[in-house]
Amino acid sequence: MKFRHFVCGALAALSLQGVALGQVNTGRNVYTCDTTIAAQPALRIQDDASLAGAVLLDPALITLPNGMKAVQFSVQYAKRLLPSQRILKVRYTVEWSDDCGRRLVQAAPTLEGLILNPGQTRSEQSTAPHPTATRAFLRIYVTDN
Repeated sequence: MKFRHFVCGALAALSLQGVALGQVNTGRNVYTCDTTIAAQPALRIQDDASLAGAVLLDPALITLPNGMKAVQFSVQYAKRLLPSQRILKVRYTVEWSDDCGRRLVQAAPTLEGLILNPGQTRSEQSTAPHPTATRAFLRIYVTDN
């Protein structure tokens, strides 16, 4: 009889320890990072477009009403107008990762593009492929062809 009380008491203590550590099972999977990552901003940017005349404006990582994350930004044709007034072909990619820094690969990496006429500004949004995506890496550049 004493052994049964000991086992019940031990199980109760373990469950309380999980509550004290904030590891309550809320129906969602609990993930623990196996490595410590250096502090990084939630949105990292590699902007190679601004030097080519397509200026990146107001990049932001937002939370949509459904709880998913999205990267929003605008691109403006800011190059001095040349006699030829050529269009700019802008490409961008967004890589998503979770809180631990693990890259999410649920979907194939997407390469998006847009065309800017002289003086034009375009707004873009890229939504995360999975609810666990909390960090984004935006790469943007201008192509010649």
